[in-house]
Amino acid sequence: MKKKDSSLFLTSEFARLCHTTKDTLFHYDDIGLLKPHLVKENGYRYYSIDQLYLYEIIYELKGIGCSLDEIRQYLNFQSEVTFSDFLSRKEDDLREELIRIHRSMEFMENTRHMMDDAASAVPEIPEIISLPDKYMVVTPKSSQNRLTQRRNAEVMQDHFHFCEEEMKINNFPYGHIIFRETLYSGEINDAYIFSYYPGIPDESICQKTGYRMHTDPALQPKDVRMMLQPAGTYISAYHFGSRETIGLTYQNIFQFIDKNRMRITGNAYELNIVSFLSAHDTKQRVTQVMIRVEASDRS
Repeated sequence: MKKKDSSLFLTSEFARLCHTTKDTLFHYDDIGLLKPHLVKENGYRYYSIDQLYLYEIIYELKGIGCSLDEIRQYLNFQSEVTFSDFLSRKEDDLREELIRIHRSMEFMENTRHMMDDAASAVPEIPEIISLPDKYMVVTPKSSQNRLTQRRNAEVMQDHFHFCEEEMKINNFPYGHIIFRETLYSGEINDAYIFSYYPGIPDESICQKTGYRMHTDPALQPKDVRMMLQPAGTYISAYHFGSRETIGLTYQNIFQFIDKNRMRITGNAYELNIVSFLSAHDTKQRVTQVMIRVEASDRS
């Protein structure tokens, strides 16, 4: 009987040393990532000592977020230069991932805060609030006619996709912008869908969205993908239920504005705090309506 080569390991032995499974090694073999050093006629697979270090490279690169395909490509052209370049690219990827995680944490914290506020709010009762500048990623709809359900769904999906893939932000909570000119018409038609953008957009974001930092938001062209909800005094009220019944909330706000001798100076913003994301029943949904105002000149 031939003596077994002490520098080689059976698949089971190699898996044990690497703290992995035989199935993982079989998969790595199938995709050409880590093939056995030797396969005998009886089908037994053997791995070498050097491949222990190769497995460690694979394990570490997986740990920093590399895909198996990326690792395979790197190993095929392995050198000090390519490794440095490879790490630089992955460092950039991890930095982007950290930004995404930070924004996700911020989203969860802000959403919980808004839901807590909504839970303690009195439905339909307006109040005066003060808001800072808030940047919004927007998707245009129509301020003239209501969209069909099909077209509305298409616009919503376009908005969600743009937020997630192009802007790398959470699209929830999302909302609707209603132009000031249509507020008293009796038809509360939304002109844009919006999601808040965290922080202040830099030049690259402005170029991507067509936003002009020093332009009056009312003058922004229809194809921009970012707008500003300007700082100021707002009348806010929480609407509980379907958007189809939101007219009562607007009536209460208009009456509050007249009673307090104010006038509307900006668009209306409907923020869906409890939306289909967390409530299937439309009766359980909560929308915050915000309209920018200032003191009226009337005596």
